Amino acid sequence: MRKMFVFIVLAWLLMTNATSALTITEAQKCADRLLEAYNSRSYPGKMLMLEAITQRTFGMLYRSMTNQEKAEATKATKRVLRESFEQPTGQYQYKDMVVGPVETTKHGFRINGTVHITSPKYTGTASFMALVYPGCKVEQARIGNIYALDIALREMLKKESKWRDILG
Repeated sequence: MRKMFVFIVLAWLLMTNATSALTITEAQKCADRLLEAYNSRSYPGKMLMLEAITQRTFGMLYRSMTNQEKAEATKATKRVLRESFEQPTGQYQYKDMVVGPVETTKHGFRINGTVHITSPKYTGTASFMALVYPGCKVEQARIGNIYALDIALREMLKKESKWRDILG
């Protein structure tokens, strides 16, 4: 009898975990919210995967920085990204975001997919990734290599005297 009870409890736990998984429809809603944020050009910096962007921007050097230097690099990058999104020209357009695989992570879900980008430096489809916590809270997001490709963004960062030598 006890073994049967344990089996029922295990089966129930497996069923509840399976049903609590993020559905593709929910993932698409989260991706649409992310897309809306990108197109508003008032994109909150904390939603960006700033560490990944700064690693791409500053290369291997970022990993060898002290915590203070990393914080300063992140702050500078966040400010420059915010400025680039808030340009009144509306040069950047993101559309047709399509959700691909949804992976379960320790605290939420990783959504992968594609999005069509139109910008001065790049037009075409790029991959995107977002880490989503319960309640569709987008914690981190990255769209393709657009920041690595965008020369204008690198030029803006070069104006930061502290990082001029790093960017070369």
